[in-house]
Amino acid sequence: LTEKNLSFINLPKTATQDAKKVRVAFSVRSGNQLVKRVGFIHHMEGVVDTRSRMHYAVAQINDPYNLKGDKDLSAIEIGSFVNANIEGIEAENIISIPRSSVKGNRTVMVMSPSNKLTRKIITIQRAQGDTVFVSSGLNDKDKVIITSLETPVEGMALTDKKVDESKQQTKIVSKVAK
Repeated sequence: LTEKNLSFINLPKTATQDAKKVRVAFSVRSGNQLVKRVGFIHHMEGVVDTRSRMHYAVAQINDPYNLKGDKDLSAIEIGSFVNANIEGIEAENIISIPRSSVKGNRTVMVMSPSNKLTRKIITIQRAQGDTVFVSSGLNDKDKVIITSLETPVEGMALTDKKVDESKQQTKIVSKVAK
């Protein structure tokens, strides 16, 4: 885990300190089957890799090989590499937007209520893959421009082309006001 990751996870300081509250969702491909299991962080190793600055957490799955023969559980094969998603701290008032919509390291373009291009400075809480999670600078009614504009000019007229309601994102076609 990186230092930044640690700030988003409420990890136990010791192996006995509420460790079972930090859930981990595991998944692994076994042939053409996707095996999913749930475990928890057992403890932190207490060492930091001197080159990568990574911290090591030890997670545990009860009966990972399904030795008890539970018909509702799939076994994880010995030596399998698994994907682990660690439950993080719940954040409030976070808006997710595509990373590609962020210009520089903190600016996004939005369409104002009067259909004009405006720029907003944002605070990025976290970035993961192609998504950034914004903690301030936007509200849930803002229409973030996710379409590439050739020459964006503050105040230029915009036309709402299509809204993807499931992602609350707006694709914009720009019109230069004459």
